Amino acid sequence: MKLLSAVAIALLFTLQLAAQNASNPIEIALLCWYQANTAAQLATCAGPGGIAFDGSHIWVGCGTANEVQEFNASDGALVRTITTADPYAIVYDGANIWAANYSGDGLTKINAATGAVSTPVSGLNEPSGMAFDGTNIWVTNYGGNSLSKVVATTGTVAATYLLSPSCTTPYGIAYAAGNLWVACHNSNVVAEVSSVTGAILTTVAVQQEPISVVFDGRTSQTNGPFIWVTNNSSATVSKISTTTFSVANFAAGPNPYGMVYDGLYIWVANPQAGTVTKLSQSTGGTIGSYSTGGTLPTFMGFDGGNVHVSNLSSNTISKM
Repeated sequence: MKLLSAVAIALLFTLQLAAQNASNPIEIALLCWYQANTAAQLATCAGPGGIAFDGSHIWVGCGTANEVQEFNASDGALVRTITTADPYAIVYDGANIWAANYSGDGLTKINAATGAVSTPVSGLNEPSGMAFDGTNIWVTNYGGNSLSKVVATTGTVAATYLLSPSCTTPYGIAYAAGNLWVACHNSNVVAEVSSVTGAILTTVAVQQEPISVVFDGRTSQTNGPFIWVTNNSSATVSKISTTTFSVANFAAGPNPYGMVYDGLYIWVANPQAGTVTKLSQSTGGTIGSYSTGGTLPTFMGFDGGNVHVSNLSSNTISKM
C-alpha cells in the first residue's frame, strides 16, 4: 500500500532543485525584506504529486490522472500532457524528466525538450523517491526495502541493493557528497548509503516516520553541510550534520511531508493544515506559516525564485 499519513495517501520525494535563474527579480525577495507570502494557483491534472523544474518549465506527476504535465514557469501555461501510469515522484537529470510509477513498479523517462517517452524501466518494487548523481538515477523501492541504481543514459537497472533490516520502507532520498541519504520510514532512521557499493555506511536516528530528504550544501557552516528530513508523525524536521552525524529537531507544522530548500530557507508542506511552514536554514526557527490556498499540500519544488507546492486534493499547484 502507498504511504499513509493521518490525512492522505501521498508519496514524497522532494529533490532539492539546484537550478538558479539569475535574471529572476523574485530572487531579491529571498533576502526577506518582508515576511508576507501570497500563493498563486495553477490548475493541474487530478491528484498532483511530485514536482521538478528543468530550467524553464515546471513538471508535475498526477497519479490519479495517470499523467505528467509540463507548464511554463513564467506564465503557468500548459505546454504538454504525457500519459504514464501512476506517476508520483519526479526528478530532472539535465535532459530528461523521470517519473516513478509507484503501482507500476517502474520508471518513465521523458525527453524534456521534445516530450518523447523512452522504453519504460521495469523490475522495481513500489518506487518512491528518486535522486540523480550526475550519471545514475537512484530509486527507493518502498515495497522491496531496497535501493536501485538506474543508468540515466540507457535506462538499465545496474544494481539493486537490499537495505533491510537496518532500513525498512525507504522513501525520500537525496544525493550528497558522493553518497545517498535515505529516509527509512518505518525504521525512524536516515541511512547514508555508498553510491559505489550500495552498502549502508551509517544510520542516524530521527523522529517518527521520516519521509522527505533535502541536502542544503552549506559547507561554510559549522558541522555543515546538512541533511534535512521531515518526520511526519512528530510534526518536526531533523537537521543532520553530514560530518558529525549530530541531529537537531525543529517544529515544522502538522504532518510535515514535502520539503524544499531555496538557498536561505527550508520550506515544508503541511497537508492537514493546508499550509507551508518556512524555517531558517541556519537556526531552524520558524519564519512563518502560509496558506497554499489549496487542499492537502504535499510535494514541493523550487524554480530559482518561487516555491511550488502541489495540492493533492484540489488539483492545483500553488506558487509562493
